[in-house]
Parts: sequence; structure tokens; C-alpha cells
Amino acid sequence: MRVSIERFRSSGRSPALDRHALLALAAILLLLLLAPALARAQADSLTLTWTAPGDDGSLGAATSYEVRMSTAAITPANYASATVLANVPPPFPAGAPQALVVRGLSRSTDYWFAVRSRDDVGNWSPLSNVVRWNWPVDNAPPAAPTDLAASVEGGKSVRLTWGASAGANVAGYVVYRSSLSTGPWVRLNVQPVAAPEYVDDVLPPDVPKVWYQVSAVNSAGVESARSATAMAPVLANLSRDPLTWKLRSAYPNPSRLGQPVHLPIDVPAVVGDARIEITDAAGQRVRVLALQPSVTGVIEVDWDGLNESRQPCAPGVYRAWLVAPGVRQSLAIARQP
Repeated sequence: MRVSIERFRSSGRSPALDRHALLALAAILLLLLLAPALARAQADSLTLTWTAPGDDGSLGAATSYEVRMSTAAITPANYASATVLANVPPPFPAGAPQALVVRGLSRSTDYWFAVRSRDDVGNWSPLSNVVRWNWPVDNAPPAAPTDLAASVEGGKSVRLTWGASAGANVAGYVVYRSSLSTGPWVRLNVQPVAAPEYVDDVLPPDVPKVWYQVSAVNSAGVESARSATAMAPVLANLSRDPLTWKLRSAYPNPSRLGQPVHLPIDVPAVVGDARIEITDAAGQRVRVLALQPSVTGVIEVDWDGLNESRQPCAPGVYRAWLVAPGVRQSLAIARQP
């Protein structure tokens, strides 16, 4: 952006002659915000660059600069109320490039900048063009978090810790959870957490294990790749001493052909004969899985999707029945192609 600036300089003659002999000095002052210069600056800084004007038109060098900054658009009327910036370099000869690094800025704030120059007898030029800086969106994602670890606390919550992501522009972290190692994943926190830790104290019911992943997000909302997966065996901790037989939610459900279905079962202290019966939509029994638990607590029985002849069962809806002393409980299992 080019702005023609008129600057006036006294000729050293009498005031009457000065009024008629003032020289109109044309100078071109370029005030630009350059991406390469910004890349060399810190995350909270930027670099202003401009082309030096002369003292007499395009000759010589000006005596000094004044650079001002504001969080509102700068005009000639409000220029005097804008903030004067320090460490402004002395003017170079006309036509030379000049620069000023401005530090300590907030990435959530827009800024306006303008500059004017002064000659050797104190005459100030008009304002340069006014430029606005509104922080371009940072589309580069942060590095993924590392070393994700999950530990069950008190049988009621899971504490997650991980290694912080490298890079200065990390606004926080997003935590994901799934009841299956392959997903689908549910985001747990609406706002990113600042510290590299998180406590999940609202665990899904009747799920023996949960898996977690964590990503980093920058101030523009750009998310990193997710961390490696960490697993927490929550059901074994939540139900250490069941009082009765209980068939908990199967997983994955629905499941695909060739994929086993896991059936968590509470086993009470009084152990008796028990079994899992798989029936089809017509109520016909297709498989019996005998239970011979040797410990009290939670066990898992896997149905591989095969019938008694060890042939794959067709896609459809089946029921898993827990048949145990004093208990007959069932749940639906969906099998997909």
C-alpha cells in the first residue's frame, strides 16, 4: 500500500518568505506486515516494515520516526491518543527498507499501526497508510500428546496423564473415550483442558473396559493427531464382590461376522452350575457356553458367532441368556455382515 506524504521544511529565511518558500516534499512510505518477518518473530509479536522517506523529497534521510499502535482504527483525529512504540530505529537514507519488531501483543486482539516522520527542523509528515493486524489463523496442528496412561482410582473414576505437546501455541487438550478399542469415540470435555491430565468420573455403566485418546488443540481450534490409546479395566474394579449372578452389557454390540462378542458376567461367592445360551430370532438355541468360574468377581465369556456345529451364524438379532441358580437373564445381540 503506497501513500504519498507531504512534509514541509523551513528554508531558514524570514517567516514572510518561509510562508511562500516552503518546499512540498513528496515521500512514499510503505508500512507492511510481512508474513516472513512474522514467522521470525515470537508468537506474541509481529514485524512492521516500511521504506524510508527522504529529508528533501527522495534525497537524504529523515531525522526521526514516530510509530503508534491502537486497538481501534487509527485516524488523523485520534492519532495522538494511540500508544507510542519504543525502540524505533533511526531513519535510513531514502529508499532503504526499515523494520520494527512489536512485542507483548495478545493473539485475541486486533491492532492498528501508523507511522510518521520528522525532518531536521521539526516538521512532521502526515500519517502513513494505516495497517491492521488481526492474527491470521494458524492452520498448523500441534504435535500429538505422548505417553498417555490411564489408572483406575477408587473403583469409581479413571485418571489420565500424558506428555505435553511440543510447540508454543497449544491452547489445551481434548479427551476422547470409547467402550471399544476401535471406537466410536466420544469427546468428554467441551472446553480444552490446560494441564496434561484429566479425571473421568462419569464412567459408562456395565462396561468392563474403556479406552482413551487425547489430542492437542491450538488457539485457532486446529486439532492435532490423537495420542496412542490407553485402556482402563473399570468393571473389574467397580464390581469386586457381586452378591448375585448378573449378565452385563455385551460389547461390541452390534458386532460384525467374524468378530467375537464379549459377555461380562458377575459371579457371586456362592458358585453353582451356570451357562450362556445363544438363541436366534425364532427362539431356537444355536449355542451353549458352559460357565465354570473358579473365582468371585467379574468374568468374560466370548461368543465367536459360531453355532454348535462351529458354523458361522447368519446376520440378525440373537439373545444371550444367562442361566444360573435363581437367575435367568437375557440381552439382545445384533450381528451385522
